[in-house]
Amino acid sequence: MATKNFCVYVKRPVVSHSFKTRQRIVRKRNVTHDIHGWFQTITASDLDRDGDIDYIIGNWGENNKYHPTKEKPLHIYADYFDSNTSFDIALSKVSKTGDLLPVRGKECSSQQTPFLNKKIITFREFATATLPEIYGSRKLEKATHFVTHSFTSIVLKNNGNGRRRFLCLGKKRSRKNRRF
Repeated sequence: MATKNFCVYVKRPVVSHSFKTRQRIVRKRNVTHDIHGWFQTITASDLDRDGDIDYIIGNWGENNKYHPTKEKPLHIYADYFDSNTSFDIALSKVSKTGDLLPVRGKECSSQQTPFLNKKIITFREFATATLPEIYGSRKLEKATHFVTHSFTSIVLKNNGNGRRRFLCLGKKRSRKNRRF
Protein backbone atom coordinates (compact mmCIF):
# COMPACT_ATOMS: atom_id res chain seq x y z
CA MET A 1 0.00 0.00 0.00
CA ALA A 2 1.35 3.43 -0.96
CA THR A 3 1.93 6.06 1.69
CA LYS A 4 0.05 9.29 1.09
CA ASN A 5 2.08 12.41 1.77
CA PHE A 6 0.48 15.69 2.64
CA CYS A 7 1.60 19.26 2.99
CA VAL A 8 1.08 21.40 6.07
CA TYR A 9 1.90 25.05 6.34
CA VAL A 10 2.65 26.54 9.73
CA LYS A 11 1.77 30.21 9.29
CA ARG A 12 0.97 33.18 11.48
CA PRO A 13 -0.95 33.35 13.75
CA VAL A 14 -0.84 30.04 15.59
CA VAL A 15 -3.59 29.39 18.11
CA SER A 16 -2.21 28.42 21.48
CA HIS A 17 -4.32 26.43 23.93
CA SER A 18 -3.81 26.77 27.68
CA PHE A 19 -5.68 24.76 30.26
CA LYS A 20 -5.95 26.24 33.75
CA THR A 21 -8.24 24.66 36.26
CA ARG A 22 -11.25 23.71 34.11
CA GLN A 23 -11.10 26.67 31.74
CA ARG A 24 -9.96 26.61 28.17
CA ILE A 25 -8.19 29.82 27.18
CA VAL A 26 -7.46 30.37 23.50
CA ARG A 27 -4.99 33.10 22.55
CA LYS A 28 -3.66 34.02 19.14
CA ARG A 29 0.10 34.35 19.18
CA ASN A 30 2.37 35.34 16.33
CA VAL A 31 5.03 32.84 15.38
CA THR A 32 8.25 34.21 13.96
CA HIS A 33 8.72 31.47 11.34
CA ASP A 34 6.89 30.49 8.18
CA ILE A 35 7.70 26.83 7.77
CA HIS A 36 6.63 25.16 4.54
CA GLY A 37 7.18 21.41 4.52
CA TRP A 38 5.66 18.00 3.87
CA PHE A 39 4.84 17.33 7.52
CA GLN A 40 3.54 13.84 8.20
CA THR A 41 3.18 13.42 11.96
CA ILE A 42 2.75 15.38 15.14
CA THR A 43 3.30 14.03 18.63
CA ALA A 44 2.52 15.85 21.87
CA SER A 45 4.91 15.29 24.77
CA ASP A 46 6.42 17.17 27.71
CA LEU A 47 9.98 16.82 26.42
CA ASP A 48 11.71 18.94 29.05
CA ARG A 49 9.38 17.92 31.92
CA ASP A 50 8.38 21.49 32.75
CA GLY A 51 4.64 20.73 32.76
CA ASP A 52 4.01 22.30 29.33
CA ILE A 53 3.14 20.22 26.28
CA ASP A 54 5.74 20.42 23.49
CA TYR A 55 5.24 19.04 19.97
CA ILE A 56 7.49 16.95 17.77
CA ILE A 57 6.48 17.64 14.16
CA GLY A 58 7.80 15.05 11.72
CA ASN A 59 8.63 16.26 8.24
CA TRP A 60 9.70 14.21 5.21
CA GLY A 61 13.34 14.17 6.35
CA GLU A 62 16.70 15.21 4.93
CA ASN A 63 17.72 11.82 3.54
CA ASN A 64 16.43 12.27 -0.02
CA LYS A 65 17.52 13.78 -3.32
CA TYR A 66 15.55 17.01 -2.82
CA HIS A 67 16.99 19.71 -0.61
CA PRO A 68 14.59 22.66 -0.79
CA THR A 69 15.41 26.01 0.78
CA LYS A 70 13.63 29.37 0.86
CA GLU A 71 15.90 30.49 -1.97
CA LYS A 72 15.37 27.26 -3.97
CA PRO A 73 11.94 25.84 -3.05
CA LEU A 74 10.41 22.65 -4.36
CA HIS A 75 7.02 23.05 -6.07
CA ILE A 76 4.39 20.35 -6.28
CA TYR A 77 1.40 20.54 -8.61
CA ALA A 78 -1.37 17.98 -8.22
CA ASP A 79 -4.43 17.34 -10.38
CA TYR A 80 -5.90 14.91 -12.92
CA PHE A 81 -3.51 16.07 -15.67
CA ASP A 82 -4.39 13.26 -18.07
CA SER A 83 -8.15 13.29 -17.30
CA ASN A 84 -8.26 9.73 -15.97
CA THR A 85 -9.20 8.56 -12.48
CA SER A 86 -5.72 8.70 -10.94
CA PHE A 87 -4.43 11.83 -9.24
CA ASP A 88 -1.16 13.03 -10.80
CA ILE A 89 1.69 15.08 -9.36
CA ALA A 90 4.41 17.13 -11.00
CA LEU A 91 7.44 18.18 -8.97
CA SER A 92 9.39 21.22 -10.11
CA LYS A 93 12.08 23.69 -9.20
CA VAL A 94 12.94 27.17 -10.43
CA SER A 95 15.85 27.42 -12.86
CA LYS A 96 18.52 30.12 -12.84
CA THR A 97 16.52 31.90 -15.55
CA GLY A 98 13.33 31.81 -13.44
CA ASP A 99 11.54 29.06 -15.37
CA LEU A 100 9.77 26.17 -13.66
CA LEU A 101 11.54 22.94 -14.63
CA PRO A 102 10.42 19.37 -13.93
CA VAL A 103 12.39 17.55 -11.26
CA ARG A 104 11.51 14.10 -12.60
CA GLY A 105 12.63 12.96 -16.05
CA LYS A 106 10.55 11.99 -19.07
CA GLU A 107 10.40 8.28 -18.20
CA CYS A 108 9.05 8.77 -14.65
CA SER A 109 6.74 11.61 -15.67
CA SER A 110 5.25 9.70 -18.60
CA GLN A 111 4.70 6.59 -16.44
CA GLN A 112 2.42 8.68 -14.26
CA THR A 113 0.86 10.72 -17.06
CA PRO A 114 1.05 8.66 -20.29
CA PHE A 115 -0.28 11.50 -22.49
CA LEU A 116 3.21 13.03 -22.26
CA ASN A 117 4.58 10.29 -24.56
CA LYS A 118 2.36 11.59 -27.37
CA LYS A 119 2.85 15.27 -26.57
CA ILE A 120 6.66 15.19 -26.14
CA ILE A 121 8.34 12.55 -28.25
CA THR A 122 12.06 12.76 -27.44
CA PHE A 123 14.02 12.88 -24.20
CA ARG A 124 15.89 15.94 -25.52
CA GLU A 125 12.61 17.78 -26.15
CA PHE A 126 11.47 16.97 -22.60
CA ALA A 127 14.82 18.04 -21.11
CA THR A 128 14.61 21.49 -22.72
CA ALA A 129 10.92 22.12 -21.93
CA THR A 130 9.55 24.10 -19.00
CA LEU A 131 6.78 22.74 -16.76
CA PRO A 132 4.08 24.90 -18.45
CA GLU A 133 5.25 23.66 -21.86
CA ILE A 134 5.01 20.06 -20.68
CA TYR A 135 1.70 20.09 -18.79
CA GLY A 136 0.14 23.28 -20.12
CA SER A 137 -0.27 26.60 -18.31
CA ARG A 138 -4.04 26.17 -17.86
CA LYS A 139 -3.64 22.75 -16.24
CA LEU A 140 -1.02 24.08 -13.84
CA GLU A 141 -3.16 27.11 -12.93
CA LYS A 142 -6.07 24.78 -12.15
CA ALA A 143 -3.94 22.32 -10.15
CA THR A 144 -3.37 22.35 -6.41
CA HIS A 145 0.00 24.01 -5.84
CA PHE A 146 2.22 23.65 -2.78
CA VAL A 147 5.69 25.02 -2.16
CA THR A 148 8.11 23.55 0.36
CA HIS A 149 11.21 25.20 1.77
CA SER A 150 12.32 22.49 4.17
CA PHE A 151 12.13 18.77 4.87
CA THR A 152 13.57 19.17 8.37
CA SER A 153 11.54 17.86 11.31
CA ILE A 154 11.01 20.31 14.16
CA VAL A 155 10.17 20.59 17.84
CA LEU A 156 7.64 23.23 18.82
CA LYS A 157 8.84 23.99 22.34
CA ASN A 158 6.28 25.42 24.75
CA ASN A 159 8.05 28.07 26.85
CA GLY A 160 4.93 28.83 28.92
CA ASN A 161 2.61 31.86 28.86
CA GLY A 162 1.59 31.03 25.28
CA ARG A 163 5.14 31.48 23.95
CA ARG A 164 6.62 28.82 21.69
CA ARG A 165 9.99 28.30 20.05
CA PHE A 166 10.86 26.25 16.96
CA LEU A 167 13.88 23.94 17.15
CA CYS A 168 15.05 22.20 13.98
CA LEU A 169 15.95 18.52 14.20
CA GLY A 170 18.03 18.50 11.01
CA LYS A 171 21.71 17.71 10.66
CA LYS A 172 22.66 21.36 11.34
CA ARG A 173 21.25 21.65 14.84
CA SER A 174 23.15 23.60 17.42
CA ARG A 175 24.28 22.27 20.80
CA LYS A 176 21.55 24.33 22.42
CA ASN A 177 18.90 22.40 20.46
CA ARG A 178 20.30 18.97 21.36
CA ARG A 179 19.20 18.98 25.00
CA PHE A 180 15.94 17.16 24.18
